[in-house]
Amino acid sequence: MKSFLTFNGLFLLLCLYATANAQQEQPGINMDIIPVIDVSGWDQVSPIALEGSWYLDYRSHDDSQSYQGLVQVPSLWRKLGQYPRLSGLGVGNYRIKLVLPAETVNPLSLHLPSVSAAQNVRIFYEGKWHNKLIAASKEAANASFRHPLIALPEGVHSLIVEISINSNFSTNGGIERAPLVAPTDILNRQFTREKITIAAICAIIMTLAFGNFALWGARPKNASFLLLGVLAVIICTRIFVSDSDAVYDFFPTISVSQNTTIGWAIFLSAPLVAAFYFYLNYPKVVGRGLLISIVLVTAVATGHLLFTDIPTLQSYADIHRPLIALLTFYIVIRMVWGLVKGNRMILPSVISGTLVIVGFVVETLHFQAYGVVSPYMAFGLGWLAFLTIETLKISRQYRLSQNKIDRLEIQNETLNELAHIDPLTKLPNRRAFDDRCRNDYNTSLGNAPEGEPTPAFAVMLIDLDWFKQINDKYGHDAGDAVLIKVSQALRRSMRRDDFVARLGGEEFCLLHPNADIAHSKALARRVSAAIEHATTHYNNHKIKVTASIGIALFDQQPLRELIRQADQALYAAKSDGRNTTRCYWELESAESIAG
Repeated sequence: MKSFLTFNGLFLLLCLYATANAQQEQPGINMDIIPVIDVSGWDQVSPIALEGSWYLDYRSHDDSQSYQGLVQVPSLWRKLGQYPRLSGLGVGNYRIKLVLPAETVNPLSLHLPSVSAAQNVRIFYEGKWHNKLIAASKEAANASFRHPLIALPEGVHSLIVEISINSNFSTNGGIERAPLVAPTDILNRQFTREKITIAAICAIIMTLAFGNFALWGARPKNASFLLLGVLAVIICTRIFVSDSDAVYDFFPTISVSQNTTIGWAIFLSAPLVAAFYFYLNYPKVVGRGLLISIVLVTAVATGHLLFTDIPTLQSYADIHRPLIALLTFYIVIRMVWGLVKGNRMILPSVISGTLVIVGFVVETLHFQAYGVVSPYMAFGLGWLAFLTIETLKISRQYRLSQNKIDRLEIQNETLNELAHIDPLTKLPNRRAFDDRCRNDYNTSLGNAPEGEPTPAFAVMLIDLDWFKQINDKYGHDAGDAVLIKVSQALRRSMRRDDFVARLGGEEFCLLHPNADIAHSKALARRVSAAIEHATTHYNNHKIKVTASIGIALFDQQPLRELIRQADQALYAAKSDGRNTTRCYWELESAESIAG
């Protein structure tokens, strides 16, 4: 009996062991229905995309739909051609049998595309499943959007890959781009090259942005520079976030919801900013009605982004994208019509707008067909061309307008010089004298502290003696030479704060600010001596001249009265035999004594 029990026990253990081995040797699915991708002849030099038929086991989240069968990868569940159309919200398990080369030169890796869902990868080899990646939580909105690399087991040439997609956040459930297999170092180099390319493009765009911001700082009234700078930042962010893995080097935990929100915000804002730019530069092309239409369409989409869930927004996007494409196309058509009408200035914008349209149409068609952004960065490259062309165009316009402004400023300076400078002596003329005299007069009144006397300044009128005889004897050219010589002598005699002008003919005037009686008389003596010693050499003749000077001192009298007093003092000097100086206050004293 004991031997019988022992035999039965051993037999039972053998059966359990065989059953366990049999279960380990099978992946738990029907191996006959799993498609095979045979890359055994692959040269392992470049990545190979695992495109083609995969087995999909799909179930919607509300359990109203299910599907088991072969599908093409890449594809989205709602694009599989099933009727009714499969929901993008569900769970799908993709399986493929992968046959690798018998000998691998370097370790291989599997690269998964980014998806708006949670991912889980299992690989079946050596008789059991191996979990390679759990990319996110069960909530797809919090899932990592990073493009992961999964190391394949070394020395294994046949394996089953299962990719589980849990999409409860976006209607774009499925595998959006085919997974890649390649040696790990090749994939890393490829991604590094892509990051460098993206970095170079972003550097160009940000250079355009900073350039436009700088030009806007120089010309704040020209909002075109500001709009182009903002648009450049938007496009750079879009390329950096949506078209590159580089963002994950800085933000490795960025989630599906964050990526989607950023992508939609950029997608909505770029056409809006561009519409305002065109409206500002071409109001006849982009009328107010067209601008309002774009604003309203964008406002509706923004409302969906802020107040509804992503599936609802994605459903509206099937309307929004064609609408924006049509409105943008209509803008370009209006610009082309303006070009046909003879407006050649619009040609650069027609070219740049056409490039944006091409990029937008490529992206829209690709998204409508596959539900994912085009991998060729058509949208970003179109906007890059637009930004470059428009920045060069308005920079050229700015340079031309600045050159025009510079020319006008030079012309104004020339006109101002002609209006205020005596062409012969290069001294200020009567108009400049009037302006300076009013300024000194007002300054003296304004600088007087309350209760104290007003600071004085002197007005000195200078008239050359017997100048008409010089013209009659030696000619007018000789007279001009004397005037030039006298003007040079006056410049040498005056202080830095003094002001001398030629009033006309042989008459000059000198303003002497912050002066008193003693200083005024001292300056008059110095001026008289300088004129008398200024010998003019003309055609072997030495011509000397003297001057009569009249001085008046500001003492709260009106400006006209001050000038009249200086002129009266000059008349007295000429009446007294010339080559002398008379002061008005002395004339007043003499009159009071005589009276």
